[in-house]
Amino acid sequence: RGRCGYFPVRCAGSDADDTGGAAAATGEGDRIVQFAPAFQVVQLLKQGVAPQAACEKVLSNIAMRLATVGQQMFSVALVSVNVAGDVGGVGSFQIWTDHVTGKSYDGFPYVVWRDGATTQHIARGVAMTTAEAFPRVAAAGP
Repeated sequence: RGRCGYFPVRCAGSDADDTGGAAAATGEGDRIVQFAPAFQVVQLLKQGVAPQAACEKVLSNIAMRLATVGQQMFSVALVSVNVAGDVGGVGSFQIWTDHVTGKSYDGFPYVVWRDGATTQHIARGVAMTTAEAFPRVAAAGP
């Protein structure tokens, strides 16, 4: 048994716009679909925000929204590219393990293909606890 995932749901797993760029999300799809992070990243790209900064801002926003209701961050990785070809990515975890090879990475690995060549990038993990990332929220409580 399997499932096709959330990519058919617009903006849940991926989004693109020819004036801003594109973004994709992977991880806990049932949670990702609640926030439409790919859409949010592309909206920031359209405003001229760099891909790395856009991914970080969206992930931080999700973590803050969860913290305000006393929920923990879930597993998610975001990758994006703007119309100039700049790339960025971020994850909600410190270490990602490939379950096929058993290899561990300090973040979520992704590959960029450009001009016939590939380069591997790592969407660095951001370990965010409520107390560390959002001290005012932690002090106030849920």
